[in-house]
Amino acid sequence: MREVVKKQKRDGKQYAAQEAAWMKALLQLLNAVQSRLETHICLLEQNATASRLGRQFCRRCQERSLNLRQLSECSYFTLSDLIRIERGDYEMLDSLDIEHLIELAGLNSLEELMQD
Repeated sequence: MREVVKKQKRDGKQYAAQEAAWMKALLQLLNAVQSRLETHICLLEQNATASRLGRQFCRRCQERSLNLRQLSECSYFTLSDLIRIERGDYEMLDSLDIEHLIELAGLNSLEELMQD
């Protein structure tokens, strides 16, 4: 009888250790998924911002009768870059890029660019 009880305790400890290892692996997996989702959300937010900036930039240029070909001639952006910005497909606009777009559109500030 004692041996049966000892075996049950041993089996119980092994089961608990396996369960703890499984839980640890599951927690690591969930943390990895969370990290990927946060990264994906961040990229989606950046794309949405870039898309809105691009639409507003093109709108402001149209209001001033500026076309993208003319702008590309006085910009470090190529015509294809400006077209991608217009579509919101341009990868990453940094603050210098945004400042350059503001200047190209003949505006003074980001607030002026983003006005509806």
